[in-house]
Amino acid sequence: MPYKAFSYYDEDDNRITLSLPATWEDCSFCDGTGKTLRGGLAGAVFTAEDINEDPEFFEDMANGAFDVPCDKCKGSGAMKAYDLDEIDVHIRVRIYERDREEAEMAYEREMWRRLEESMYRSY
Repeated sequence: MPYKAFSYYDEDDNRITLSLPATWEDCSFCDGTGKTLRGGLAGAVFTAEDINEDPEFFEDMANGAFDVPCDKCKGSGAMKAYDLDEIDVHIRVRIYERDREEAEMAYEREMWRRLEESMYRSY
């Protein structure tokens, strides 16, 4: 059985690290392919006009010519996920709390990034 580390701070501010049961799941970033589009192509939006102007480029892109190994799973297509059925409920609560906090921080970073981006576009 694979294991995945989990760290948290107890009420005395001591760092506790546990090795918890895990399972392998498809990487959510690359959908299990192990590949993503290189740099600026990832998330880019193209119009029909773009495709008509350079159809070879889009054929190459569709065939994986611009793919690079996924940063999240290092190209394996799989990542460890906590096997929540095998983990004590008290630790599961800590995992959920940490995930919620990380999601909130990621949301806030994205909002600041968008704000800064919009400020630069206005000049």
